[in-house]
Amino acid sequence: PLVYKDTVIAAIGCYYDHPHTGSDAENEVMLAFARQAAVALQNARLFDETRRRAAHLEAMNAIISAVSAAADLQELLEIALDHTLRALDLESGGIWVGEQHALRGLSADIAETYSLIRQAIPSDMSTVVSVPDWQLVNQEEFYFDFASLMEQHGMRGSLYIPLVAEGRPLLGICLGHQL
Repeated sequence: PLVYKDTVIAAIGCYYDHPHTGSDAENEVMLAFARQAAVALQNARLFDETRRRAAHLEAMNAIISAVSAAADLQELLEIALDHTLRALDLESGGIWVGEQHALRGLSADIAETYSLIRQAIPSDMSTVVSVPDWQLVNQEEFYFDFASLMEQHGMRGSLYIPLVAEGRPLLGICLGHQL
């Protein structure tokens, strides 16, 4: 086992093409290697996590800078949506504030469907609605009626994120993944 701080994080094995019993010396070499490999693996994971967080913060700073330079609400919505889609590597989405919205990669028909879904979400609901696969939506889910519409538009999955102020949705972001 590769152990880091009393936690097994991976395993390594030695295999032979003939019967073999490892000697104490071989076992010591393997244990020393396993300890070093565990530290190297953990360092690589920490480096990767640090790089991911730095990229996330960089994206957030870019969004904040761009949004703060927006001249009006429509430009703000366009900028926020562009940056969000780029940061998440998505091709389509929409962002709404009341009736005003910005869309990318969505037809007017799908935008209308998203609007219907938004209206169907209870007004006091402040949780994210995630539909990983519209083809697998079951009848008990309140958005079941929209599954066939989403499939018609080639939408595989989508995510609705409400931003709530004073107990009511102020803004909604819908992100989608197409087939």
